[in-house]
Formats: sequence, structure tokens, C-alpha cells
Amino acid sequence: KDHGIEVTSTTTGATITYSDKENGTYTGVNPTYRNVGTYTVYYKVEKQGYSTVTGNKTIEITKADGKVTLSEPSGLAVYGEEKTFKVTENLSQGSLSVKSSNENIAKATISGTIITIEPGLEVGKATITVTSAETTNYKEAQATYEIDVKANENTPYKVIHQKMKLDETYETVETEEKTGVALTKVSPDVKTYEGFKAPAKQEITIAVDGSTTITYKYERNKYLFTLGSASGIKTDGSSTSGNYYYGQQITLKATVNEGYTWSKWLSNNTSLVSNKDAANTTFTMPASDVAVTATFEAVAYTVTAVANPTAGGSISGAGSET
Repeated sequence: KDHGIEVTSTTTGATITYSDKENGTYTGVNPTYRNVGTYTVYYKVEKQGYSTVTGNKTIEITKADGKVTLSEPSGLAVYGEEKTFKVTENLSQGSLSVKSSNENIAKATISGTIITIEPGLEVGKATITVTSAETTNYKEAQATYEIDVKANENTPYKVIHQKMKLDETYETVETEEKTGVALTKVSPDVKTYEGFKAPAKQEITIAVDGSTTITYKYERNKYLFTLGSASGIKTDGSSTSGNYYYGQQITLKATVNEGYTWSKWLSNNTSLVSNKDAANTTFTMPASDVAVTATFEAVAYTVTAVANPTAGGSISGAGSET
């Protein structure tokens, strides 16, 4: 509003004039001021037959209090869902800015008079301060908004199951898509795979942004392979006795010595070797210890005894021999 001075006279008919300078031009216009500052108004009171009265008065105008009003004082939000409110009054028309007391909980931006809150990576409460900057005639003004960021109860996370390959690297065999309450701890179950050792269960906190991944690595087991041997047969070229990974290929090769014929492979796992009658074959290591033995049979010979000359003697010992 306008600010000025008021001068009155008890002398009827006196003329009052004003000037903004002591030696300036005096007029009947009483000057007024609106902007912040210190001003001096000079005045004269005159009437014929009376002494002229002069004087001055100082006007000091200080900045008024600004005012910011928001559409609402507080609100709730969860990660992934923006929250907005607006400035409904900015008395001074000063430039507006916003600041969060904790950007890990909530970040705030402003466009025009609209404030947008983006929940951060933590839950809890934060104060959003909206500031109208100081202007020529108004002080800085502020208003606050309380935001309460809650945990999302359906935050996604992944559980990845990986098996060790025969080259001792790992490959993903299953991925589980799960949900839970953000910022709470979870301990997903491990699985059971034949021939593999299950890892220990992990405990992990679900990140609010849904980026949490738990990886379970399953180590491939080794089992004992025992290759049986016997005189009369050679197993050169076969896999040697020892520990082998589950699923690893085992090679069987047999060569019989002269005077013997090949029979078959015998095992404590009767269904293990699919082609057990072949001297050269392979099988896949099962999830258990296994013993395999090559078998053979001696060659049977028929011996026929003939007397020569046919008269005058006897013969014994004819028949089959091995």
C-alpha cells in the first residue's frame, strides 16, 4: 500500500504544500511511496498575515512478510508412484524453489506452481520446503509439506538358480520372479537337483527399486568310478578308476587276449551301460558310485585222437579242452 505523511493546520484557510526536496518545488500534491526505502517529505503551511511554518517528516518503509500457501500440508507415497501438490498462493510473486530434507526418502522438483515428489530408496518421512524468494518489497517466505514414503508391499525380486557345467562354469537353469515388502529381509528356498550340491540359503534385503537378485549356485557332485580288471583281457583306452563329475562321459574299451572271447560289461548298476555287449562303449556318470568290470570266456577247442596205425594199440584223451 501507499505510505505518506499527514499535515493539518488549526489555522482556518491555511495552505499546505509538499515537496520531496527541501529546496524543491512545493505543490499541493502530498507524495506517497510504496517501495522499500527511507524517504523525507517536506511541507509548508502558509496564510497571509501569518508566519510560514515549515518542516519535514521521514517515512521508512520496510519489507513486508511474504506468504506461501500450499494445496495440502502432507501426503503419502510409495516407490514408483509420484506425488504432486501445488502452490495456491505466492503473495510476493517471488521465484519459487523446493528442497527435500532427505533425498534418500524423497526428491522434489517444481515446474511453475506444481511440485512433484519422487520417492527415493528409503522409507520414512521427509519435509519438502517450498520457498518464495525475497523481492523488492517482500521478505522471503516458506511453507512446508510432509511426505511419508511407505514400503511397496509388492516389490519384485528375482531368485536365479545356476548349475555348474562340466567345464566348471555356471549356467542359469531356472529364474523365479517373486514379490515382497520393500526393505524387508527374505531368505528364499534352494532347490534340489539330482547330482548337485545345494548351496546354503541366503538372506537379503529387498531393494525398493525392484533390483534385488539372489543367485544360488549348485556345485556338480563327483562320484567314484571303479574299473574292474582280470587276466585275459586288457582295458587300455578306458577311463581310469577315480572320481568323476555327475554327467561326465566314461569310456570303456576292452581287448581280449588270444585264447579268449569277449563277453560283456558287468556293473552294480545293471541299467547304466546301454550297450553292455559291446567291447567299446560309453556311459554317463550317474549320481552314485559305480563299478564296471569287463568279462570274457575262454575259447573251447575240440581235440580228436586218431590211432596210427589203427591196429595194435589204444588211444585216450579225446574231447573238448579250453
